[in-house]
Order: sequence, then structure tokens, then C-alpha cells
Amino acid sequence: MDRFAIYYHSQCGKRKLEAITDNPEMWIKEHNEERINEGYENTESLDEFEVERMDCFFGIYIYNN
Repeated sequence: MDRFAIYYHSQCGKRKLEAITDNPEMWIKEHNEERINEGYENTESLDEFEVERMDCFFGIYIYNN
């Protein structure tokens, strides 16, 4: 199973880990639902984030239902 780290790069150049997931498309969908619930009018796309496939993976468990 592939795992992905999703990073956001701020305007000041800082790289922030947003999530580790096995499904980036599902993550962006849920992320945008949370943004709308928080009052943001615009949604984001995966193109606005750095999505990095993780080669090694320790200590976090993802259970695919």
C-alpha cells in the first residue's frame, strides 16, 4: 500500500506537514469539507500542496475499511 506525506508551503517559505494518508484524493475532499465548515469560501486542490510518496513508514497505522 502506498502512503503519502502532504505538505503545505507557506508564503514565507515554511514547509508544514498537513497529513499522512493512503489516499490523497480523499484527504483533499475531507480537507475542503472542513474548510467550508470553518467558513472559508474557497477550496484547495492537491496542486497547491506537495504530495510525496513515502518509501519508509514507521509508527503510524492506517486501516483501510
